[in-house]
Amino acid sequence: MNNLIKKNILPKLLAAFLLLPQISISHAGDYSEDKKWRFGFEAGQVNVTNLANGIATANGLSMVNTFGGTAAESVPNNISEGRIFFGKHLSENWGFETGYFYTSPLTINYRGVTGHGVSWTGQTSNSIGAIDLMATLRGSSGTFFENYFVKYGIQDANLNQTNSISAGGSTATANFNKSGVGSVFAFGYDRQLFGNFDGRLTYTYMNNIGGQTGLTSYIVNAGLVYKF
Repeated sequence: MNNLIKKNILPKLLAAFLLLPQISISHAGDYSEDKKWRFGFEAGQVNVTNLANGIATANGLSMVNTFGGTAAESVPNNISEGRIFFGKHLSENWGFETGYFYTSPLTINYRGVTGHGVSWTGQTSNSIGAIDLMATLRGSSGTFFENYFVKYGIQDANLNQTNSISAGGSTATANFNKSGVGSVFAFGYDRQLFGNFDGRLTYTYMNNIGGQTGLTSYIVNAGLVYKF
């Protein structure tokens, strides 16, 4: 998919890396000088209710305002998401994490009748790709909070949308992208599974997806972290 990453993302990420406090991504109870780096993946379900309703309402109103009549929309509540990430363990409590995530298509179906009585159907398919950079804070080894972490940072997302509409035996399509920077906040729990591998559970909140004010998402992930 073209243009998933904005051309000016590198200066933004570098600025964020220099300005954000760099906080730890590793399993605090297993901190060691020779295992500073972390690489992993996580996957789960993304709550897209607000995003889907926002897109559906805007498109439905546009059809009614243009052609009259009525329109109805069918929207999903969740889609699947995956994320690959890496970071560096700078100390027991401080480090950084950056990653790339991509969603399965968010598909919205429409149906309606124009003011002249012509029936029509439509579909909007959306996918999101983004780079994020986060600072992460966790508790110290030997405390109740040693396995818990909090992350905060920025995400630069691209919302890619494909639209189609059919009426009177004909079909038309149109594509467009929206991109921009928003914020991301997460908290979670990780614990050593075996050897250099940790398991991880994370809850993530994304705001202003693709730079669009009010477009938010809630993500619940399970993942695996390799320490080296």
